Amino acid sequence: MKLPIVKNIIFLIVGLISILLVTNVVLTYYNNEIIKQNHDIQSQVEKVKLYYDEIGKSIIHSLDIGLRGYYIVRTPAFVAPMDNAISVKDSLLESIEVPLRQLHYTDSMYSIFKDSLNAYTEYTFQLKDLLIENRDEEFRTLFSTDKGAHLWWQYVELEKAIMAHVDTIDANAQKKYESALQRNQIIQLALLIICLPTLLFTPFYTRKAFKLSEMVRNGEEEKNRIL
Repeated sequence: MKLPIVKNIIFLIVGLISILLVTNVVLTYYNNEIIKQNHDIQSQVEKVKLYYDEIGKSIIHSLDIGLRGYYIVRTPAFVAPMDNAISVKDSLLESIEVPLRQLHYTDSMYSIFKDSLNAYTEYTFQLKDLLIENRDEEFRTLFSTDKGAHLWWQYVELEKAIMAHVDTIDANAQKKYESALQRNQIIQLALLIICLPTLLFTPFYTRKAFKLSEMVRNGEEEKNRIL
């Protein structure tokens, strides 16, 4: 093989390897960004699950337990869960709204549930006031409407909607990561296919060039000796 042709092939291979290396770096960076996004998504999902569970326990359940307990035993200790629910309600709602915004959840179901929760809170305190005033008959009439059951149904349905939204985001992020990973593997395979023959050819060609250089040097020495 002529030297200029070999040089051109080597330059071409080196250029191709450089392009593949740069592409590999870019794809690795892209994969890392996707991993970071997935981690952020998981973090927001965990916050949503935690605070949403607390809404059920610390607000809805506490309102029901406090009201029922106060109906049985008319002492301030039994109505304490209701006071606790009203004190944490706004902060819990704000805590869940932040990650929901970051997860781009815009369904109107949450706004409807929030309005229902606020209305139910007022409703339970209205019932408590009836008990304080010993208007038990009116209490039983209002209490029999069982508005808490409808609120709990909204709570469960909203949870399903949020989880479906989160699962969609997680699935899309996973697909993006797998696609990027596959491209990265293809680039690495191409690098292996190109670099391995190049590495094997380099010592062979270097050895051949070295022998040629030795022959030229020996020829020059012989020529000088003859002269």
